[in-house]
Order: sequence, then structure tokens, then C-alpha cells
Amino acid sequence: MKLTGKIFWGKQSRWQLIVATAGFWIGLFITLLSIQFYLDIRQIVKRGEEEKSFIIVNKTVNVLNMFDKSVSMFSEEQLDSLQSQPFVKDIGLFRTNTFNIYADVSDQMGLAFDLYMESVPDRFLDTLPASFDWDSNEDFVPILIASDFLRIYNFSLAMSQKSMPQLSPATIKLIPISIKIAGNGQQRMVTAKVVGFTDRIPSVLVPENFLLWANETYGTGPSPQPTRVIMEVDDPANAQLKQYLQEKNYDTNQDQLRLGSMANTLKIISGISGTVGGLFVFLSFAIFLMNFQLIISRAKTEIGILLDLGYRPTQLAYTLNKQFFLILLGCVATVLVVEAVLVAAVHANLLEYGFEVTQTISWFIIAAALGLLLLLQGLLYLSIKAGIKR
Repeated sequence: MKLTGKIFWGKQSRWQLIVATAGFWIGLFITLLSIQFYLDIRQIVKRGEEEKSFIIVNKTVNVLNMFDKSVSMFSEEQLDSLQSQPFVKDIGLFRTNTFNIYADVSDQMGLAFDLYMESVPDRFLDTLPASFDWDSNEDFVPILIASDFLRIYNFSLAMSQKSMPQLSPATIKLIPISIKIAGNGQQRMVTAKVVGFTDRIPSVLVPENFLLWANETYGTGPSPQPTRVIMEVDDPANAQLKQYLQEKNYDTNQDQLRLGSMANTLKIISGISGTVGGLFVFLSFAIFLMNFQLIISRAKTEIGILLDLGYRPTQLAYTLNKQFFLILLGCVATVLVVEAVLVAAVHANLLEYGFEVTQTISWFIIAAALGLLLLLQGLLYLSIKAGIKR
């Protein structure tokens, strides 16, 4: 076999083989890395979908809203239209107070102010403390506030007023709030406390059964139609959702839509890079085939002599194929090692930003690399064998 090896490789330019090997390595690296990042993006998006996606929708404020606030309200027909859309899984209504609310924390913080309250169905809350429940026999009302409200107080209001202390979440939960609710010729004093914080809903929330009761008892008129709705959607980046909101002149938090769009964009980019890598693999493999066909062509006379001496075509094909297999195996092994190190580093950074992904390369990548190795090995063996027989 050493003799046949010398016959085949003696007239062959090493640079052609090196260029073909380098092209194959680069193409394989890009292809497998693209597949890995595509799987990572799918994993992140899938976990986001399992956590459910919510958006809050309201009507865009314009000149009409300035003079007639009822324009900002959703009619029953508009709510039914929202609910019937294929991209909407569930819809919840924001209810707001129709009575006056005055909050007093002057003993603890020297503050007294008018307050508003809203409610949404419990299934739309991202946090639901056990104490977030109202009992009509008690003068206590639990409150959920947006986490951003506490940040605004701590880093804007408190920093600008020397007399106001900054408050931790645990501290603010201990502060009792004296609240006077009044309307419809009646009033009542109740005590409220912050029992939790929400990152999903920018509002001051109370249990829905309390707000319904208070509006009925102290409200100054019939409950108005909602001006905001919270929707559970299948995908915030859904093109139909964006188009529907634009057509209806509805407004929402654009950051939520952009995050979904970013995930889809990353999928497209990884797909494009994977396609480019696949083309590299295909072209480099074609170069390999031409390279080995050239070897056979240059050694045609020697091959004829060897066949006359009793060598079988399979033996000669095995010699060339063995060299090819070692080259491919070296490429696959080094690519997997480099990618394992690179993916581990990238995943560690993703974890720091709160994206939960496995820290190793996917088993699918290893299987794909080995499968490609065997496929190319088989194709080249058949090609070399056919060339020798000719």
C-alpha cells in the first residue's frame, strides 16, 4: 500500500489539497456554528413562548381624545374584534376606579396624594401573592404596584428631595397606607399595603372583586368601557398583529414587538449563514472530488500496470479513500473542538444576560458532523472506484 500511495501522491500538488482542506474546514465550521446558534435561538424563543407573551393595548391619543375621553374607550364590538383575532389567545380588561381616592402616608413619609386604582383578571398577573385577596368584611386592601414605580421613586423623587428616604421592596411592604374612598354621597376609610410588585403591568393594581364592589358602591355613574386591554398573544412579532394594530390605530409597548422581531431576524441570519456554510462545504467537496480525479488521471498509466499485476480496483480506491477519510476526520474533530470552546464561551455570556441555554454544543451538531463525514466518505469512495475502473 505504501507503493500505491507513492504512485498516487508523487505527482500531486500539495497546495491544491491544502486549499481544498481549508475550504472544507471553513465551510464545515460555519455550517455547524450556524446550526448551533439557530438551535440556541429556538431554545430561547421556545422558553419565552412557554412563559406566555402579553401586550397591553390602548387607543392612540390624538386631538379627538383631548376633547372627548370616551373616544379612548373600547366598544363591545372592538373588544369582540380583538378577541376573535387568530393571534390572540386571551384578553383581559383593565377596570379603573370611578370614585375618589385619597392616600395618606404623612406619618411615615410626609406624603398625601390623590391615587388611582386598576384591576385585571388574576390570570394576567405575573406575580400573585397569597395576600392579594380582598375580604368584604375587613377594611384592608392589598395593592400590587409596578416595579418601575418604585425605581422612579427611589432614583428620581427621593434623590431630588432630601427629606424622602429611599425604600427597599421589603420596607415599602411594611408601610400602612391610609386610604379614603369617597363618592355617591358616601365615604369610607380603609388601610392598604403593598403586597407585591409586577414587571408586566405599569399600574397600581387591586383585587378585581374589590374594585367592582367599590365602583358599584361609591362610583359616580355607570362603569365606563375599558381604555386598556391586556392580551396574551402567540407571538409579539406576528406580522398580522402589527398590521392589525396599525389599521385600528391602536398603540402598545413597541419594545415587546421589537424583541420578537429580533428573535425572528436572528433566525433568518443564522439560516443565511448556514446556507453560506453549506455552499462552502459543497464547493470544497467538489474540489476534493476534482482533486482526486486529477490524481487518478495523472496516474492512469501506473494504475493500468497495477491492475495488470493483480491489484483490484477496490484496493486502489481504498488507498485514496483512506487518505481522504483521515483528512475529513481531522477537519471534523478540530471543528468540533473549536466550536465546543467557542459555544461554551458564548453561552456563558448569554447566561449572564439572563438567557438560559445549555453550555455545551448540541448532540445534533455532533451527529450532523459525523453523518456528513460518512456521507462524503461514501460518495468519494464510489467516485474514486468508478474513476479507477475507467
